Amino acid sequence: MSESITENRSANLENKSETQENVISSGQKILMPEDLWSLLGDTLEDHSKNQANFFYHWLQLHSANNSAVEQGVIILKREDKNSYFPIAKWPIKAKADRLAAIAEKALVKQRALLTAFDDGSGHVAAAYPIHVNEELYGVVGIELNSNEQNEINKIMSQLQWSVGWVERVLNRIQVKQASHHREQLESSMRLLAAVQSEPDFTRACMAFVTELATQLKCDRVSLGFPKGKRVVVQALSHSAQVAKRMNLIRAIALAMEEAIIFGKAIRHPPRNDDEMMFADHQALANQYSSGAILSLPVYANDKYYCVVSFERSTSATANLAETNIAAKNDGYFTQEEIEYCRSIAALCAPSLEEKRLNHRSIWKKMASSLGEQLKHFIGRRYVAQKLTAAICIGIVVFFSLAKGEYRVSSDSMLEGRIQRVIAAPFAGYIKDVGPKAGDIVTTQQELLSLDDKDLRLERLNYLSEIDQYQKEYQDAFAKQDRATLNIVKAQLEQAQAKLELAEAKLQRAIITAPFDGILIYGDLSQRVGGFVERGEELFKLAPLDDYRLILHVNEHRIADLQEGQEGKLVLAAVPNQSFAFTIVTITPETAAQDGENTFRVEAHLLEQSPVLRPGMEGVAKVSIGERHLIAIWTKGLRDWVRLFIWRWLP
Repeated sequence: MSESITENRSANLENKSETQENVISSGQKILMPEDLWSLLGDTLEDHSKNQANFFYHWLQLHSANNSAVEQGVIILKREDKNSYFPIAKWPIKAKADRLAAIAEKALVKQRALLTAFDDGSGHVAAAYPIHVNEELYGVVGIELNSNEQNEINKIMSQLQWSVGWVERVLNRIQVKQASHHREQLESSMRLLAAVQSEPDFTRACMAFVTELATQLKCDRVSLGFPKGKRVVVQALSHSAQVAKRMNLIRAIALAMEEAIIFGKAIRHPPRNDDEMMFADHQALANQYSSGAILSLPVYANDKYYCVVSFERSTSATANLAETNIAAKNDGYFTQEEIEYCRSIAALCAPSLEEKRLNHRSIWKKMASSLGEQLKHFIGRRYVAQKLTAAICIGIVVFFSLAKGEYRVSSDSMLEGRIQRVIAAPFAGYIKDVGPKAGDIVTTQQELLSLDDKDLRLERLNYLSEIDQYQKEYQDAFAKQDRATLNIVKAQLEQAQAKLELAEAKLQRAIITAPFDGILIYGDLSQRVGGFVERGEELFKLAPLDDYRLILHVNEHRIADLQEGQEGKLVLAAVPNQSFAFTIVTITPETAAQDGENTFRVEAHLLEQSPVLRPGMEGVAKVSIGERHLIAIWTKGLRDWVRLFIWRWLP
């Protein structure tokens, strides 16, 4: 705070003196106290010139009846509230540097101060802080040419009383400013709501310029959007037909382009001597009797969104100067109006820009998006996007040029080439059980035995019948009874056949393995003593050294397979070892597996291993040939797209 007051203090005081001299001419006669009271009683508008005038007369009135007051200064906070500046001093040509230093101390300590100068003059400086809404807003400093205590006490009491009036006036100014800002904010929100409520871009622009023209009492408000190096006028207030007024549109567009070229708000005619004259604005004013013109470009995100042009005719400017608005301006665009227009344009421009972009055709949107992406890739920024694009391009190029082995994968299962079914030779009861499914057996190894008690009894019965028939045959032969001989002979042969059948059943009561192999089916350990029917499947036996591989190939890949192609098999039981195979047969047999239609393909293993067992499952990959990697990885997608297109084509 101290630095902000000390810096350029002398220059500020000198500049303020010049400002007051402009407000109160040096030749002005000295006002009487009653005149000063009348001036202070008038309504104080929120204008820097009027404030300086008010505070000067306040200092003059405070010092009118006090001969001890040598000079005075008032220091107030700036609108940004980051620093302080001297707004008035009395008398106008007084040198108030040392008085400002005392006022600075009062600001730092935030309390009243009474200090004697150390220059031997005997003068005393009094400083009293000004608070508005419990916030330090400034300070009043007075230099006294007397050090008498009674005089000082009297002046300090008057200063304390009069500062209260200053605080009240400043508080009223703040209230008016807040009310004015609130009204502007409400107007801005109404305008934004009007723009947002319009679904169409053209109607939104029309609502924007018409509402602005009504609020700012303008004869015409125009809205233009940059297109290349030119500006296209999109909307005119109170005019739905823009294209029919080509000369006016052209003149307004040139003025808007002029504002973009110079990159600032342009008002015509210039209100200050340091403002230059602009040719296109002068031409627009001369051709269409525009008394005041304001062109305001809206710039954000490294580009101009739009340009808003405000026009007041010569007659309208004169009418405004005669109305109550004359208290604020003379009918021309003031700096306050420029700031208000800039805030409204900045508030509504993004919404209008969004509607404009959405209003474009699909081809323009695509071209714009492509151009924007190209700018990102070519420009200096957007390193992450450039890196991502480079990586993507590198990946596409690599997979487009790189080749790899195309292989068809499928689920597979091992089966024995020969699978022997061992069935029950006759109906009977299970006596004993040997190996079970999963066990390795050798040739003639006993697998199961059936109960043969009934068969043995039946054999003895047939043997006794044969002895009986032999005796009868001998008796008939001795008697030469040919008829009886033939009958007994037939009975004897029948009994011998039954005996042979019984003996054959006895031999088959013990079931043995026909060859070396592994039992892939049959566990009768829980059926000992149970009954089996003749021909019932008891075991299934497969050899250990002869297998066939069954592949379940998806129907989308079956066309790539041919007999004789080779591949590799990896089993779930031994994932660290692969087995070579050759396709033998592509069968027309299909089956549904995991929601897919699969074909059964038979293959022959080119090598055997003791770890192989029938029923093992794994994944087989058939080598088709060398192809581009991108073609291999996108084959499924390309086939699906072809089928989809074929389905919907007429």
